[in-house]
Amino acid sequence: MSLFLMVLCVLSAPPPPANLLRNGGFEGAVSAQGVPASWDLYAGASSTTHLAASTLARSGKQSLLISDHDPATEIGVSQVGVLPPDAKFLKASVWVHAAQGGRGAAGFLQLRFLPSQQLVQTSLVGGPDKWDQCATWSAVPAGSTGFEVFLYTHTETLGDTLVDTLVDDAEVVALSDISTMITGLKSGDLSLFPPPPVTKLRDLHLDTAIVRDGKPSAIVVVPADGRFDALARDLVESIRKLTGATLPIRHDRDLPLPLPQNTIVLGCRSTNDLISRLYDLHYTYLDDKYPGPGGLRRPLASRPLRQRPQRPLRRRERRRRPAPRGRRVHPPRIGIG
Repeated sequence: MSLFLMVLCVLSAPPPPANLLRNGGFEGAVSAQGVPASWDLYAGASSTTHLAASTLARSGKQSLLISDHDPATEIGVSQVGVLPPDAKFLKASVWVHAAQGGRGAAGFLQLRFLPSQQLVQTSLVGGPDKWDQCATWSAVPAGSTGFEVFLYTHTETLGDTLVDTLVDDAEVVALSDISTMITGLKSGDLSLFPPPPVTKLRDLHLDTAIVRDGKPSAIVVVPADGRFDALARDLVESIRKLTGATLPIRHDRDLPLPLPQNTIVLGCRSTNDLISRLYDLHYTYLDDKYPGPGGLRRPLASRPLRQRPQRPLRRRERRRRPAPRGRRVHPPRIGIG
């Protein structure tokens, strides 16, 4: 197992873009088939599949329940929207929760461009104890004038799975540059976006404050699986003995980009989700092969995402990676809402 420590410098976050979906929170009255206002029915309701409003909501008063107890049927909702003229990227997201007492959460979030029908999608994944955000994103294909979003179950991929999925706070946002698109994303394969050439060397911030005036000026980020928890506690205790300040410890998947403050990250691309995201954006190369088993490296990523990502001055050949999971093509069958 390889362990690396990475120091990241602070940067600020821009205001969030506007939601292009109508009634993304699934509020208000629903139709006789359980379809919320501004949404259309995908496939069809039956005795084994149905939609319904639920009072278990992430925000507002209600969420949408997508229930499918028949592996041979499908059910969901869809919505068509108009693209802003300056949109270069679209990000679609939704919060997912497994319904209490149900069969668990599953299904798909699909983002389809119009009129080309090009699409991206991701699986709906959520547990019974908290809301989890699922997201997918893409560059806007040339000639696109609109988009369509689907939240649905699918027979070919669910197999024998029976689902009771709650969805809330669905969102589609249009963005004009890569840096803004990446802001707020917690995970995903962004390796398809090539780095621009380095035209000006940034300030490397060789002196990075982790304690200032006796107070913490940084956080320590560890993998959520706990593999480096003991090491993080030892590091925090050592810093406390030297300075009197106790640095907070956070989990890798809890931190969106841009980062809120100076950050010490333990792990590598294979063990820490935060390093994985920076790796895919060409900010750092820390993985199982470099610097290798037993190797130790302390790189510095200076203000990542403040400008467009840059390739590090040290070049190395990147390994070929499999295609992202969950991006399957399912031709939608549209029912009458």
